[in-house]
Amino acid sequence: MKLKTVIFITLCFFMISCIKEKTAKIETPVQTIPEVEEKTEITKEIVKEYYYVRPQNGIELKSEPNENSETLTTLQLNSKLEFIKIDFNSKSIINGVEFRWYNVKTESGITGYVCAFSVEKDPEQIRHINNLEGRFIPDDTYKRDTFKSITLNYLGKGKFKIIPELRFEINEFEIDLEKILSYGILLADYSGIGMRSGEMIVRYDKENGQLNYTDEESRYSFPDDESEELILTYHYKEESKLIKQID
Repeated sequence: MKLKTVIFITLCFFMISCIKEKTAKIETPVQTIPEVEEKTEITKEIVKEYYYVRPQNGIELKSEPNENSETLTTLQLNSKLEFIKIDFNSKSIINGVEFRWYNVKTESGITGYVCAFSVEKDPEQIRHINNLEGRFIPDDTYKRDTFKSITLNYLGKGKFKIIPELRFEINEFEIDLEKILSYGILLADYSGIGMRSGEMIVRYDKENGQLNYTDEESRYSFPDDESEELILTYHYKEESKLIKQID
């Protein structure tokens, strides 16, 4: 009896041990979710740059970056050109300023070279540059000889050289196109000597592209030796248009 009991208990322990071992060997499968690699496609948009022909008489598109190379075609005022690159091995000196040559492509697909002096990015600025460039004299309504002429030479890169020819001497000077458009004044000279004062102003009306000139002079005197109050004895003011001389 005792032997049976011992055998029974031994079998029970053996069975329990087997069950535990089998349970330990059973692994719960883990579901693996594959990693999804996010790919962001970056599209780089190429921004094209354009220039426009500035000279009123147009320019020539050259086969090489110099004036002596073959002419491929003639480009008219405001012709649109796609910029390709700057040729840093070339240069031209115009009005004492150094300019590079641009490799460009026309709207019809012709590729060639133009001097940077002859093109601008803003067509509206081209209108103002062409309005201002040249030699100007007063119109026939102007009665005095104090204003002979004023010459505006475009230097490129948004700058003008002003050469005034007046009754009194004013040195040549440079001015930015941006300042002319902002203030509307090219030249302003105010003088006062003793009991005499005057002003000369050259204005630019950007709406109609017209240069205008104002000439004003005033003279004062004392009514008598004992008076301390000046009186106006002479006043002159005249406004006239400035006309561009055509060569």
